[in-house]
Amino acid sequence: MPYDLRVKAAVGPTRAEVYATSSDEAEEWVESSDDTSNNTSRQASMSKQRRASRSSSSAVSLQGDSEGSESVVAVPPQLQRTQFSSLGELQEYLVDYEKATYQSYRVRTNNKVSERNNKIRTSNSSAALVPDEWVFYAKTFVCTHAGKYKPRGEGKRKRQQSRLLGCEAQINACVQVVDDSVPTFAVRITTARLEHNHHLSKHTFLQYPRNRMAIKSDLIETVDELRRAGAKKKSIMRYIQEKSGCVPNNQDVHNLVRKLKKQSDTAPTSAKRLRQWMIEFSAEPGNIGRIFVDKVQKKTVATCITSQTEHMRELFDRFPEVLMIDATHGTNVSKYKVNATHGTNVSKYEVLMIDATHGTNVSKYKVFSIMAHDVFGKGQFVQHAVLQNERRPMLMKALGEFKRNNPAWTRIKCILIDKDFTEISVLKLMFPDAILLLCQFHVIKYLREEITRADYGFNAWQKQQLQSIASLLVYAKTLLTLWVLYAMNWSLDVLSWALDMVSWALDVLSWALEVLSWVQNVLSWALDMVSWALDVLSWALEVLSWVQNVLS
Repeated sequence: MPYDLRVKAAVGPTRAEVYATSSDEAEEWVESSDDTSNNTSRQASMSKQRRASRSSSSAVSLQGDSEGSESVVAVPPQLQRTQFSSLGELQEYLVDYEKATYQSYRVRTNNKVSERNNKIRTSNSSAALVPDEWVFYAKTFVCTHAGKYKPRGEGKRKRQQSRLLGCEAQINACVQVVDDSVPTFAVRITTARLEHNHHLSKHTFLQYPRNRMAIKSDLIETVDELRRAGAKKKSIMRYIQEKSGCVPNNQDVHNLVRKLKKQSDTAPTSAKRLRQWMIEFSAEPGNIGRIFVDKVQKKTVATCITSQTEHMRELFDRFPEVLMIDATHGTNVSKYKVNATHGTNVSKYEVLMIDATHGTNVSKYKVFSIMAHDVFGKGQFVQHAVLQNERRPMLMKALGEFKRNNPAWTRIKCILIDKDFTEISVLKLMFPDAILLLCQFHVIKYLREEITRADYGFNAWQKQQLQSIASLLVYAKTLLTLWVLYAMNWSLDVLSWALDMVSWALDVLSWALEVLSWVQNVLSWALDMVSWALDVLSWALEVLSWVQNVLS
């Protein structure tokens, strides 16, 4: 006949019978009768007495007190096994037992083997020492509703619901000797109080968090991939419901995503992530990196971070003659992309930054790049440095680290830089034998920006002329060429001025002719007016003559 696993209503004698049947086993949970004189057995005996008194009072309450009988709501079936070869086997059995009876237990206490053996040695007990391979000597499993809720507030808003219901269901297990001759150890269940003061049902069992999120490892890996791809939490919850029998809620999915994100972020702070990244980066063969820190208002701040891969070092060792240096201002705004222009070759490099530079736009960190001129005429990065600022000490740290890691710096013949004057002074100091060349693009840009400043008060024509002169100054290869170009430009300006004067004279002559035509028109109008006046006078005389004739 198969064993009935259905949950039955509680009856009075059940708890007393359980303790009566487990009283002999409970003696093995404490020390043996020979060890009652030491502290360990005394503490164990006290705990035994408390449990025995509590169990006896519970039994009496079940039999005679109606109030006590109402506290027991459900009693699941008894455990079919009480001895196991390992703690793992015990936990697997309890998992299956919980699923079959709709119970949920959690580990309340763990007693380590080392503590147990130390107590035996200090008390000179005759009990056998438990091998260290067991790790834990005893475990106590209590119901998930065990304990009482302790409010931490002032009582203004009482908690309406709490999982802690004061349930006394408990399972005790410890490692004991099963064969004295070898000796052989096994895990035995010494106490099993299975009466619950709450209902046991499948619906409630499935709503426990660990059952709602009982997801397999392969499905969790897929969820992690969805999280990294930017999937929304509702989509993740729908995927979990479709691929597994779990019914998680929104908060479960939020907690799972937070947990996976925390696992991917192995370091809690940006400083620790930076340190870990630098350790992993430097662990690669040939890679070299260093972090310079400084104390700022009692805080440790990264002021300079250098990184150089093995490929970068090989490139510089092969092409060390020409070096191109640029502190790419504002590259954080452009998402750490460096646009480098050298002569007619324009190359776009994407710089891989580290976690410490995240969100440092406010601090205006600079990416200081050092490039070599390869055989194809293009710039190749040979070192990256993140600088707190472009001042002299920071630049000297970055360049000093570059010289220390690259012995081929002694073969540098030429360095191409922009118009930054701080870089020029530092480079002259760090590389005294190299020739410094200014980038034409940056020089013209700098001069044009200076010309357009309102402090000088230039008008539009003067700005145009000065910009042309600035271009001539930069692009002229020799002084003679400059003067020839200047003379040609001056001649063109004079010719343009002469043409403007001729045009102005023609405009004046045209204006004079227009004035004469206007004067002629005015005189013609005046003559017409005089003629009209004479006609009116003649008409008036005729009228007077007619009137005189009529009167006479």
